[in-house]
Amino acid sequence: MMESSYRNEKHRCLVKKVVVLRAMLKKSVIGSCSASWGVGINRLIGE
Repeated sequence: MMESSYRNEKHRCLVKKVVVLRAMLKKSVIGSCSASWGVGINRLIGE
């Protein structure tokens, strides 16, 4: 019983790390693309 709960905890920690890394990656990608994307989106919203 203890073994499985410990493994689940480790797994949860790993998932958290992956989520955080993915969020950071998304932010950096959005940051580098936002200039070109922002213009396109604004144009779409404007029309």
